[in-house]
Amino acid sequence: MLRILPKNFSFVDIETTGGSFKKDRIIDIGILRVVNNRLVKTYNSLIDPEYYLPPEITRLTGITQKELEGAPTFTQIKDNILELLEGNIFVAHNADFDYRFLKTEFKRRNTKFSAKRLCTVKISRFVHPEFQRHNLDEIISRHNLTCDMRHRGLGDAKVLWDFFRVLKKSYNQKFVKAIEQQLAKPNIPLNLNPKILKNLPEAPGVYIFKSDNAPLYIGKSKNIKSRIMSHLSSSNNSSLTQKILSQTTTIVTHQANGELEALINESMLIKKLQPIYNKKLRHARQLVVLKLIENHSTYFEVKPEVLDIIDPNEMSSILGVFKSIKQAKEFLTRKSEEYNLCDKLLNLEKTNRHCFGFMLGRCKGACCKKESFLRYNVRVKEAFQRKFKPWPFEGPIVIEEAENEDKKTKHFVDKWCYLGQVQDSSDIENNSVPSGDLKFDVDIYKILASFILSERNQKSIKIISDKNLASQTYNAQFDII
Repeated sequence: MLRILPKNFSFVDIETTGGSFKKDRIIDIGILRVVNNRLVKTYNSLIDPEYYLPPEITRLTGITQKELEGAPTFTQIKDNILELLEGNIFVAHNADFDYRFLKTEFKRRNTKFSAKRLCTVKISRFVHPEFQRHNLDEIISRHNLTCDMRHRGLGDAKVLWDFFRVLKKSYNQKFVKAIEQQLAKPNIPLNLNPKILKNLPEAPGVYIFKSDNAPLYIGKSKNIKSRIMSHLSSSNNSSLTQKILSQTTTIVTHQANGELEALINESMLIKKLQPIYNKKLRHARQLVVLKLIENHSTYFEVKPEVLDIIDPNEMSSILGVFKSIKQAKEFLTRKSEEYNLCDKLLNLEKTNRHCFGFMLGRCKGACCKKESFLRYNVRVKEAFQRKFKPWPFEGPIVIEEAENEDKKTKHFVDKWCYLGQVQDSSDIENNSVPSGDLKFDVDIYKILASFILSERNQKSIKIISDKNLASQTYNAQFDII
């Protein structure tokens, strides 16, 4: 832990043309330089991004294209900015975002920039764990702060300085611990070469802690270096983390072109490599599913089945996925009791007569046709919500991720199955995808469903007709070890 808290901080806020630090540009920056806990300099400037300004950014910030055309470029003011940041702790709200944008702008101009960072979102969460939201508007309201220029660089930077002083005065002990936690020196594993840490990418992707050639733990992050350094923080004293670090001899990283690619790669690698300490996604090969057998002229039946893989064409009939028959039967028993269903039709009992529940008065007689099949089937529908959402497209799709402006990742997806990456959408023609290549994975489904069904991601989805597919344009293999 830190013995003496730092006294030199630079409170920073930027406004940008968008969320991609590779593609978008800074248009406004505010910096408050604090030395020996005293504010010594305030800086604010609009910046000509030499780039298109989306109208939604103008609506949010009030900054117009005309104002930017008369502003200096980042090249013209980079030395002023660097002077205000050098030697100080870099403080921002969601610090990784502001830091990566600035680091990228400096890198474009062959200027090195590096600083220790403090994130006021993390500080707020540590000091006030009882609150769910920690955005800047919530912090302003919660601590009775004022902001004359919200969503502008200088206005938001001043809020951070005011927030810092409020916490120091009113919540000093927690505030100190929150800073210590973020700035604690890394606990470098004994057998790990420290040079590996210096070369970690500050980009989205997957990282692997390894002991010689054996994978110990696989994770993903929007910022690989930041996440790994948080694992190595001396304030991270969990027994699991210490076990992993004590055995780590190397760290392998694989950059991704966006969060979707990182999530998919993480899931695939965990299943492929079976790392010792990733238990959540290390599913056994076989899964137990509950299938709804629908016959609209008789009673619906629910049947457990043990499968190696799930056929994407049968997903609409699946009511649930379980790790064992016991778990599936416990689920069915609860539904039977809650909705007065028939244990015979749920395959909980094998009998040629009525089920035991009918004798107790719980089953209404579907097993012996004492109840109308129409009424029974309605209750079955009410009891079971289908596990998987229907595929919302007529054919396969390509999802584009473009965090890096020099490269677009194109994910090829069909019926919730991930088929790999295509080189170019124009290459997809004249053939159809072999049905045998469609392999459904529950965890990949959850990742894809979360992305595809989000309204903000619709622009990145391209629907492809079955008639315009080439089975040779994708590669589902993944091997970075």
